[in-house]
Amino acid sequence: MRDNVTIARIIRIEIRIVGGQLKCQMNDAAIKQLLGEDERYQQERARRAKEARANADYRKNGNPLRGEKFVHLWDIDPILEKDNAHATIHLFTDPGDEIEWFTTDSEVKEFTVSIQRNPELVQALPNTLLEITPNVGIDNPFVGFPETGLKGGFNQAPKRSGVLRKDDGYVFQQRYYKYTVKVGDLSFDPDVEGHFGN
Repeated sequence: MRDNVTIARIIRIEIRIVGGQLKCQMNDAAIKQLLGEDERYQQERARRAKEARANADYRKNGNPLRGEKFVHLWDIDPILEKDNAHATIHLFTDPGDEIEWFTTDSEVKEFTVSIQRNPELVQALPNTLLEITPNVGIDNPFVGFPETGLKGGFNQAPKRSGVLRKDDGYVFQQRYYKYTVKVGDLSFDPDVEGHFGN
């Protein structure tokens, strides 16, 4: 858990290529805080994940979803998930948390970060398509995050996500997001949870 909820937190993520694989790493203190927050929210997330899988089966049988339910659209590759075990990044609107991506690795000449709803936990919301379109509308929870993705690279200044949008209540109902970092053909995609308040 975070020590002080009145101070904005910047989650710094270093992008590196190690042994031909893309890695996104945080320092130990950040990981410890985020794992504590994972524990705080794990029961709620597990309940919603179970609901999402049941709704996926219900939808697969041709039944329309009614109400604001979570649905599992597609699996994240279990091998990729196991290889890239990570803490979920929890962001809060107050006082205005952000993610910052950077690299000191000369192999990472350019990276692109995209954001979208987590395909394993998409909430069916009124007047909102279930289909995912990275960086646009409900698939972009950040203020000022470019629709073409956030671009950075070696010898460039760190890039920040922007704070969570407060102009769309659906962002907080949806809550579960994934960001993807791409460097050439390599990619990495951890989870992000948005929380209203502190």
